[in-house]
Amino acid sequence: MKPQVRQDLPAEVMAALAPLWKAWACARDLKLDPWEIALRLLQLEKLGASESNLRWLVLNGYVDHADEVTTFHDPARRFRPRVNVSFTGETCFVLSEKGALVAGHGRKTTHLTPPPNSQILPKSSRFVPSCPIGIANSAYSCLTAA
Repeated sequence: MKPQVRQDLPAEVMAALAPLWKAWACARDLKLDPWEIALRLLQLEKLGASESNLRWLVLNGYVDHADEVTTFHDPARRFRPRVNVSFTGETCFVLSEKGALVAGHGRKTTHLTPPPNSQILPKSSRFVPSCPIGIANSAYSCLTAA
């Protein structure tokens, strides 16, 4: 079932989608998981995206977000899913399928199926569990507790 997509998004929201579309298209061209080229909050803010617009995009299913927890020894970028729309300096964003359809203006090439011969990590190795309640609020203690 195709996601319901609005084509009448405000200009500032479409502007926030533009760099995410470029990153997604780049990942597709390189046959990479889009999370390998996920954009950080600071990058998007420098390009003119506001936190309010990013929250709107997340809450409406156009963008996915997670906190990067990659270490030097990881073979690929790793992320911890966020359960709310509070962002940190480690929060990264990628287009969802719905967002790719809108940002790509409905082009068929925007479907988020893995490209042929891609090196996409299984979701279980890309995402680490969220910190359980009671664990110290640092990435290190969360990763070692998981």
